[in-house]
Parts: sequence; structure tokens; C-alpha cells
Amino acid sequence: MSTIMLESRTTVRDTKRLLNAVKPKVAYLPGNVADGGSLWEREIALLLRDSVEVRSLAERILDQAVAYLITAMENPDAGFSVDDELWAVDGSDCSPCNDKVPDSH
Repeated sequence: MSTIMLESRTTVRDTKRLLNAVKPKVAYLPGNVADGGSLWEREIALLLRDSVEVRSLAERILDQAVAYLITAMENPDAGFSVDDELWAVDGSDCSPCNDKVPDSH
């Protein structure tokens, strides 16, 4: 019987640090959310304001969203795609599309 050894490519990343690192590249950031803090804290504040009631859940959601985006960018041929049904729920109502809520993003 032979043993097959597989090399692990699992990498653990600090999604909070990675998101905060892109803040200088983000063109549109209204200053009235989370008092101009880090990008991570700003997005957590938006989640808590708009849809999530518990901070730990907001952090988990944002962590997974950032991890998914990184994975999709690193693997463009892997077939990661936007779920049109989920996007349709509120995609067209988000800022800057919705002039009634200019600070929504």
C-alpha cells in the first residue's frame, strides 16, 4: 500500500488588515459613517445600521465577504460569479444608484 502526500495550499489571511489596506484606493467614502475610522469599522457600522443587529455577526459576514472576494480575484478561472437572484434583492437600490440614500455605501 502506498501513501499519497498532498501539499496543502491553505493560507490564513487577516481580512481586516487587507480591507483596511485598500482604503486609500477607494474613491467614494462619505465621512459621516463611523466617524472616519478604518474601512473595516466603517463597513461594520453600515452592516449594523442597515441589517445586522449583533456586531459579532456583522464581523463574520464582512470577514467571509472579503475572503470570498480575495479567492475570486486570485482564481479568475474557477467560476466564481455573482448570484443574480441575490444581487436583484437590493443591488439596484444601492448608492450611488439611489439618490435618496447617498451615504448607503
